[in-house]
Formats: sequence, C-alpha cells, structure tokens
Amino acid sequence: MTFELIRLRFHFRAAGSLYFPLGKAGNTLRGAFGMLLRETTSRGEYASIFAPKAATGPSGLADPPRPFVIRATHLDGRTIAPGSGFHFDVHLFDLTADRRPLFFAAFARLATEGLGPDAPAPNSSPSIGRTSRSISAANPNTPPISECNS
Repeated sequence: MTFELIRLRFHFRAAGSLYFPLGKAGNTLRGAFGMLLRETTSRGEYASIFAPKAATGPSGLADPPRPFVIRATHLDGRTIAPGSGFHFDVHLFDLTADRRPLFFAAFARLATEGLGPDAPAPNSSPSIGRTSRSISAANPNTPPISECNS
C-alpha cells in the first residue's frame, strides 16, 4: 500500500524576538495560516482546505479532517532570537489538486505581516522577516513524496 503526500518546508528569519508557547507552535502557525489563507484565496478554496464540510456521513465524522498538518513540535516552548532562522513543515494529503501555491501565498503574507498578538499592523516592519526562496519542495514541478506502509 502506498501513502502519498507532499511535504513543504518553510524557512523564516525572526525580525524580533518570537516565542512559541509550549505545546502550541503548530496551533499558532495553523491559526495564522487560516487567517491569511482567507485573505489570499477564494471562499471555496478556503473552505476546502481550512474548513472542509461533508454533505453526509456518520455522526462523529460529520466533517472531514483538514487535508494538511503543520509539523512544528520542535518549536514548542522556544524563543527565536532576532535574526535567527526557524522552520516548520506542512504535509499536504489531498493530491487531487495542486494547492501548494495557496500555501506559498499565505505563508509569504505571514513573512510580511508577522505572527502572534504582537505582530505589527500591515505596512509596518515584519515581526518574523521575509522568506527568501527558502521553501523546500516548493517547486511546482516537485513530485509528491511516497511512503510505503505495510
């Protein structure tokens, strides 16, 4: 049996001190991603990625899971010093459409708008810095990653 996914790695540089609460780095990044995705994509694309709904299904499975996960446990409880780099991964599971550009657009906005409650207002200096063509597996021609499960 083959399980396919697309793995993306996003690299950022902190413009100011950046703290990821213990056990909440993934939630923090997912929340920021959801807000920025809503601003950078259509309502339908947003819903299919961030708030999927099922027309039918058994109770307890009324809504399908999001077709992605953010892997950032290595950031839990860490403070990123100004000028220091950090990264996180996103695993995409729905390969029916190439949604990588939507993730790139949203996280590019994160680089300019900042992260967290102390993030500056738009058009002021970013709180985490800019991305610099440092998105691994970001090339639209990159094939999905296949992993075998027995």
